[in-house]
Amino acid sequence: MVSPERRSSQPASPAPTEEEYREYLHDVLARYITGNGTAKQSAALSELVEVTGRSMSAARNWLVYRQHLPDIESVAKIVRHWNIPLSEVFPRELPAARAVGADEPGAAAPAPFDINDLSMFPLFGPHQDAAAMEKALAGYTEQPRTAMLVRMAWPDQEPLIRMGDLMLVDSSQEQISRNGMYLLRIIVARGAPFTCVRMAVLQPGLNTVKLVCTNPLYAASEESHVLEDGLLPPHIAVLARVVGVMNRC
Repeated sequence: MVSPERRSSQPASPAPTEEEYREYLHDVLARYITGNGTAKQSAALSELVEVTGRSMSAARNWLVYRQHLPDIESVAKIVRHWNIPLSEVFPRELPAARAVGADEPGAAAPAPFDINDLSMFPLFGPHQDAAAMEKALAGYTEQPRTAMLVRMAWPDQEPLIRMGDLMLVDSSQEQISRNGMYLLRIIVARGAPFTCVRMAVLQPGLNTVKLVCTNPLYAASEESHVLEDGLLPPHIAVLARVVGVMNRC
């Protein structure tokens, strides 16, 4: 007589939710990319950009702000480059969730840094002469295909740039490599991120940059920040460099 199959008395673990798996995978990728926190964040971000071929904004969204997971192609490149075991990427079950304190970054992740949520106007389309457009933009940027128009919606640079003016921006410029106007997104302590335009003035020999607001009505018109390997602090993202302005009539 065949004995009945013994069934485990342990209840089956509930399947993880999509949010739980996303948080788990964020932790795994960050652990390998940063070498368990031993690598400088700026170095880890630069390596992530080089490995995946994605933008610095995308890398910050993945590694720092944890709002999006990398796309499948980028995950595959990350897994290969950092030799992440597939058993960690696709575990049989997730480890116990870690409680996140109210003051930890993961407790209230800020909105991602992305230029695509602004009021912008692409310059290349199916009915436009791409060659003529690239030629016209060559005097403004070395990467014409990354140029776009963004409407100025903030008064921080008046009277130089007025609200409603159209700014020609180069979205390939995600670091402050030279003096000029930059489109930034900044997170203040426990606050929502805000977008602004600032004049960046590099301080030779000091490894710092001044972010200047030219509007005299603003009380805090100038801030200095230390650059780490050419990058601003994590709470400030460079969305684009302003390379031209079309003033309203």
